Amino acid sequence: MTTGVDVAIVGAPFLDLTFEGLERVPSAGEELVARALHVTPGGTAIQAIAAARLGLSVAVISPRPTGALAPVLSSLLEREGVRWVGGEGHATSVTAILPSGGAHPAMASVVGPSEPTDAEVASVDAGAVIASIGRIELVPQGRAIHATTGSLEALRSTEELRSALERTRSLVVNEREAEALSGTTGRDALSRLRELGASTCVITLGRRGAIAADDLGGYETTAPDVDAVDATGAGDVFVATYVWADLAGLTPRERIAWACLAAALSVRAPTGADGAPSLEELLAEGERRGLDPAP
Repeated sequence: MTTGVDVAIVGAPFLDLTFEGLERVPSAGEELVARALHVTPGGTAIQAIAAARLGLSVAVISPRPTGALAPVLSSLLEREGVRWVGGEGHATSVTAILPSGGAHPAMASVVGPSEPTDAEVASVDAGAVIASIGRIELVPQGRAIHATTGSLEALRSTEELRSALERTRSLVVNEREAEALSGTTGRDALSRLRELGASTCVITLGRRGAIAADDLGGYETTAPDVDAVDATGAGDVFVATYVWADLAGLTPRERIAWACLAAALSVRAPTGADGAPSLEELLAEGERRGLDPAP
């Protein structure tokens, strides 16, 4: 077993290529010029970097990529203090991020096919594990699992979903994912997902904040008003901060308040990884905005 970490994140990081300042997605045969190209870690790497910047020790568990871009992604994670556990297994997962005229940009991804093994996941002793619903079966019994999902993974049978959620400490999803999983919206989605086994369920609402529920009741918080540049990765920053607050012993209401603040701060930069706040920045901003208590 490797040296223990505060948080283990199961799943492959991406290498994000963000075209800043591009007026729109080019049409066929059209050439447009962006103001800048940002090459940053994406996917699970944003969760990892956000957690590391909050002072947690972090490991990403996935096969290590191969190819010309692999050293770039590895060095970017290493610079943030994130450990990478796993053997070689696939080409680097890459996402091109382009403007779409809406709150979120358009994305085109090339995804490596390999997943971590249960032995690789079991080799990391972690205080908390962040894993998508489809990867929960890889996590050993007894670990505190904070589950996430995606639009494709959300299309699961009720039996599969119940089997996965019964093992979780919390489920954190956005509105669209919550509807896909539960078949309903809002607080009805919270109730349905809790019926399916999520002991604490959190639904992020973008600019409107977040709602949550557990055995003791329901909670909600608003999102701070900021000048948004890029919402990519805000959900990943939310999840990482929520886990940080949970490890610090905060209540669900306090967890979602701090997580909403961190997610809001992250959208001020043109990439998810660059926008993730440091612990000092988050605590100072929380104090300024009256969040209490601070971990």
